Amino acid sequence: MAEHMAGLKVLKERLDGTVPTWLSRFVKEVDTRLELGGTVFELKHRGGGHTPGDWLVWLPQKMCCLAVMWSMWTACWACTP
Repeated sequence: MAEHMAGLKVLKERLDGTVPTWLSRFVKEVDTRLELGGTVFELKHRGGGHTPGDWLVWLPQKMCCLAVMWSMWTACWACTP
């Protein structure tokens, strides 16, 4: 996990005080709603896109959608104005 934190060095002082932790639950449903710090995240799996592990992450409060390719550790995003 230390190498992941080191990879976030671009965040500089904004990363200070961040404590890495292992996940506490697995997402098993095709639609899962999480609320973290007042922000709603809707995780949606639609059978994969480019790879079987692809997910959509919708942030309804921000009208923003992230297409996440977990197998490649990349994300594309689009927000409405």
